[in-house]
Amino acid sequence: MLLLKSLIEGLSAVLFHNTHIGNLEDILKTNKFELTSQLGTQSDMKSSKFYYLSCSRIKFGGYARSMNEDGLVNIVLDGKKLGYKYKGGPVDYWGVEFWGNPEIDKQGRMRNNENEERIFSDDSSIPNASKYILSIHISLGGGLEKLETGSEKWYEALFNRTDYSRLRKIKQLCDAKGILIFFYTNFTAFKTLSTKKAVDIVSRRPNSIEALLYIYNHCKTVDNIPTEFPYNKFINSLSNPEWVDNKDEAVRDVQNDIHNMRTSPDGREWISKLTRSMQKEKVRTVAEFMKKLALRLNEE
Repeated sequence: MLLLKSLIEGLSAVLFHNTHIGNLEDILKTNKFELTSQLGTQSDMKSSKFYYLSCSRIKFGGYARSMNEDGLVNIVLDGKKLGYKYKGGPVDYWGVEFWGNPEIDKQGRMRNNENEERIFSDDSSIPNASKYILSIHISLGGGLEKLETGSEKWYEALFNRTDYSRLRKIKQLCDAKGILIFFYTNFTAFKTLSTKKAVDIVSRRPNSIEALLYIYNHCKTVDNIPTEFPYNKFINSLSNPEWVDNKDEAVRDVQNDIHNMRTSPDGREWISKLTRSMQKEKVRTVAEFMKKLALRLNEE
């Protein structure tokens, strides 16, 4: 009866699929949704099809509540378009035995109410995923909500995240496919998909290499160095050539960016630009390059 009901009702016009950043990156790179096999427990078997994609008809259901807010993703899907090609509809994962259990309180029931809908298929994946995606929403978490959005500490915390390069890559993939993407530090805004409270993580906030090269190419004195982050972290170091060595914090920041960015296309490009500038100055280390830059900026 449950199966018959789900196939008759069909998919909701808008569906929500919760996952994490790593899975999202795979979806965007391959442009397909990998489906789950129904050859498991009895609760998995809701259709005669071999595979399914689990979604929710509400923005933030029980399944999402069980996931870590840091890096949580909500993919908004065009259920109407999916319904033209795939069968599916509401399912009750927990079943009547769960809902009829008097030992489970009302609040517990609501926490576990996934409002789940499944998309069924005999194939193991749904190709051309981007044509079914209306928008993508990502919770950044990680304590960023406690910092002033756009402040130096906010950007420093964001840049220091191990998945920042992945976030930028995901943004680039979405832009290339014409998919709307939103990032949130406010978890309540993420849960309700309040896009007006989304934050910009990839505007022109340069990495340390880019900032250093800007100073090298455009600044004639230390006073010309921009005071916003991350340019400002070079001001103290470049104010006195004697302060520049391998222990200098700004030197280490550039070295760390070189290490972290060397495998990405954007990173290799910036490292190449820095290398050419160092060759021009006939130096072989970042510290030597910055010391020579400091001498030039402090000439009387």
